[in-house]
Amino acid sequence: MKVILFFVLLFILPVIAYSQERQYSTTDKDAIKHYALANENLDYHEFDEAIDNLQKSIQDDPKFIEAHYLLADVYTIIRKIKPAIE
Repeated sequence: MKVILFFVLLFILPVIAYSQERQYSTTDKDAIKHYALANENLDYHEFDEAIDNLQKSIQDDPKFIEAHYLLADVYTIIRKIKPAIE
């Protein structure tokens, strides 16, 4: 029984660890860095700084979908609907 439990843990733990890794629509490290900084800004309700970081992230990779979505969410939070739609 202990051997079975050992093998189950041996095969399941790497799968769980791998699934925790965040997958983004970009591989640009600068874009991901600015995106992460924007998330930290949002944790502290620093909306202007978050917008700046998200715009830098989008500037680094215009096809970074998550940054576009988060930027629209931030604009919605601060009730700037027209930029959110754009």
